[in-house]
Amino acid sequence: MDKLEQKLNHYLDSKQPDLAIEIDGEWGMGKTYTLKKFFEEKKENFVYVSVNGIQDFQIDDLFYEAAITALPMNVKGIKTKSLNMVRYLKKFGLSIKGLSVDVPISFIAKQAQEQLKNESLVYLVDDLERVADEKAMAKVFGFIASVLQETYEAHVIILVNEKEIKDNEWEYFTKNREKIINNIIRFDINKDSVLKDLTKKLNKYPINQTENLSSLVANELIISNDNLNLRSIKVLVEHLNEIKEKVIQLNFKEMKGQNIRQEFWENLINSLYQIVTLFRLGNVEPLEISKVAQISPLLQDAKEQLIKYVISDDDLSIENLITQYLKNYQLIENNPSINTLMHFREKSAIEVKEAQNELTNKPHIEFERIQDAINLLSVISFLHKKGLWMIDEQDYLTLLNKIYTCLKNFKYDDFDDYLRVPKGFRPKLYDTQVEKKVGAIITGIKEHSPESLRVIEEIKNGDYRNSGWYILKDQGKSNAVFSSLMRMLVDENKNSTEVRNVLRYMTENFGNFDQNQKMEYKTMLETIMKNTSGNYDKILLFNISEQLDKIAEFNKKIVS
Repeated sequence: MDKLEQKLNHYLDSKQPDLAIEIDGEWGMGKTYTLKKFFEEKKENFVYVSVNGIQDFQIDDLFYEAAITALPMNVKGIKTKSLNMVRYLKKFGLSIKGLSVDVPISFIAKQAQEQLKNESLVYLVDDLERVADEKAMAKVFGFIASVLQETYEAHVIILVNEKEIKDNEWEYFTKNREKIINNIIRFDINKDSVLKDLTKKLNKYPINQTENLSSLVANELIISNDNLNLRSIKVLVEHLNEIKEKVIQLNFKEMKGQNIRQEFWENLINSLYQIVTLFRLGNVEPLEISKVAQISPLLQDAKEQLIKYVISDDDLSIENLITQYLKNYQLIENNPSINTLMHFREKSAIEVKEAQNELTNKPHIEFERIQDAINLLSVISFLHKKGLWMIDEQDYLTLLNKIYTCLKNFKYDDFDDYLRVPKGFRPKLYDTQVEKKVGAIITGIKEHSPESLRVIEEIKNGDYRNSGWYILKDQGKSNAVFSSLMRMLVDENKNSTEVRNVLRYMTENFGNFDQNQKMEYKTMLETIMKNTSGNYDKILLFNISEQLDKIAEFNKKIVS
C-alpha cells in the first residue's frame, strides 16, 4: 500500500501529467475501495466514473454528468438550478434523459467545459473490462485522450481487471492503451488491512469475553475463505452494522446468553454473505437466490425477509427475526436429534444414523409451530431421497406419520404464516408423496374449519359476497366451498349484480384454480348458457358469454 501511495502521490504532483495510470487487479481485491479512500483522505477532488455495461453513445453524457456533480457548489458560468438538478439526479441514481431539466445536459456540458478545464479534478475510470463492447472501449479511450488529457490536461487513473477483458476486446486494448496509458501498476494489497478497516465499525459490539462482531466476521468468513470479494464484505458489514444497532435498541434478554448470541451472529453472517454474494453476481430474482443460498436452518423462517432486505432494501423486522430464531434455537436445543439432522453435512454417518433412530423411537413428536414440523419433514425427506436414510424404510414412514399426525392437530389459522410464503420460498419437500400429503392435510383442515362451513351456509342462504374471495384466499383451493357455489349458481335463477360480480371476479382469477376447478367452473358457465328456458336476465347471460371467451383465450395461451 505504501508503494501504491508513493506512486499515486508522484503522479498527482505532476502539474502536466504524462498520460494516465492503469491499476490492474482481480475483482474483489479492493481496488475501488482503496482508491476512493486514498482520495477522500487527501481531500482531493476526484470524479468517479464506472463504465460498467456502458455503450459508445452514452460515454460523453456519462463523463460530463459525473464531472459536473463533482464541481464545487459555487461554480460560475453554469445555471445553478440546472447544476443542482444534475447533482440531485446523480445522488439518487436517476438518469437525466427523459426528465425535465432547465437545459439539456449537452448544453450544460458546453457551459462547463471551460470551468472543468480550470478545475484540478482527478478522473477515476473504473470497470473498463465491463464495457459493452469494443466500440464502447474505443469511445472511452477516445474521450480520455481528446477531452480529459488534451483539453483538460487532467490526471486519469484507470481501474481494470485485465484477466476479465473479453477476447474480442483484448486485441484493441493491448494495441491502443499506450496512447493513453504510460504506467501500469499491478494491484497487490494486504487484504487483512483492508478487511480490518472495513469491519472496524463492528469492533465495539461484544459477542463473548474474547470476541467482538468484527473478529467473528473474520473467523466465519475471512480466515476460512481465500476468495472473498471485498465489495461483498463491505455491503455485508453495512447490513450487520444496521442490524446490530437495532438489536442493541431491542435489548432482548435471551440474547444476553453468550452461546445464543454467538450462534445467532455466526448464522446471520454466513446467511447474509450468501445472499449478498449471489445478488452482486447478478441474481436479482428473490426466487433464484432462495434456491441457491444456503441459509442456516435456524434462520429458514426469515429467509424471505433477509433476501428482500438485501436486494430491495426492505425494512427488516429485527424483533421478528430474533423471535423466530430463538424459537428454532429452543426446538433444536431440546431435541438434539433434530439438530443433528438439520446439520447433517457437519455430522458423521454414525451420528446421523443415531439421530434417525432416536427420532423414530420417540412415542410422539410435538411442535409449537407449523414451520418447525415442515422444516423437519423437508430434512428427512431430503435425506431419504438422497439415499442418506440409514435405518429401516418402515421407520421412515413411521416418522412421517408422526409428523403428519402432529400437523392435523393444528387449526387452519395456524397455517397462515406458512401459506403466506410464496411456494418458491417454502422448504422444498423433495418427496412428491410427502408434498401431496401435506397439501391434503391443509385442504382437509380448511374444509372443516368454521370459516369454511360459515361460507357454505351463506351460499345456501343466497349470500355470495364472501364466496369468491374465500375460494382464492391464501391461494386456497377450497373444493367444498367451490362445489357448493357452482351447484347453487346452476340450480337457482340468479339475476343480481352481486352474482355477476362474483363470476367476473372468479373469471379474472381463473388461472389460480386447480385443473378440476377450472373444468367445473367452465362447465357451470356453459350449463347456464344452454339453459335458455331459465329466467336468467340478458345482462347476466351476456356477462357469462364474455367470461367464456376470456377462458377460451386463456386456454389458447396455455396451449401455445
